[in-house]
Amino acid sequence: MQFRARRWSAVTGAIVSFLVLTSTQAFAVEVDLLNTFTSPMSNTAYSVDNLGFEPAQSIAVSFVVPTNASNDPWAITNINTSISAQFGPVTLNLGIMADNGGRPSGTFLSSVTLTAGPDPLSIAALNWSIGGGAKYWFAVIAHNDDAQWIGSQLQGTFGFSSGDTWMTESGPLPGAQITGFETPLPGAFVLFASGLGGIGMLGVRGRKKAAQPALMRSI
Repeated sequence: MQFRARRWSAVTGAIVSFLVLTSTQAFAVEVDLLNTFTSPMSNTAYSVDNLGFEPAQSIAVSFVVPTNASNDPWAITNINTSISAQFGPVTLNLGIMADNGGRPSGTFLSSVTLTAGPDPLSIAALNWSIGGGAKYWFAVIAHNDDAQWIGSQLQGTFGFSSGDTWMTESGPLPGAQITGFETPLPGAFVLFASGLGGIGMLGVRGRKKAAQPALMRSI
């Protein structure tokens, strides 16, 4: 099974923002290129395609979600990428997969279907919940034609599929920026609500006790 990559012009690469795995709001990941990457974009682009006359190729890049003391889950809210389709619209599935022995599992935990065009593809207003302390993959699968996922200058291991089989390859990591934040477990909300309820009951009891002497004096 042969992995397909293509050379990409430096001019096109410079147009695409150097977006890579990073985080805000304390969402830590495995690679942070926004803070360390200062060189121009590499001229490597990975094919995300489903052309019909050869096995479809999908691409995925891994990230690690930190463990927190409260074991609360995390919510992914935004994903920016360096994925584009320069030669016509391409329909893509983009989403999160669990890790399976160092490779993408092949099954989306959460996903969205979008159409790629000449501009880098971004996803906003997400609410994808994932657990902490685990490795995940951000994977992109094409429904038709051929999109390009620009690589950064940081070398690493990423995932790719030939048909339905996921494997790994070494090279410039595909560019993506994943943003998320920690979300309290429902039990924390219940506990918080019960605490507020208790405070409210104390307030009601206090008002009743304060009202009783006045009622007795009026009799």
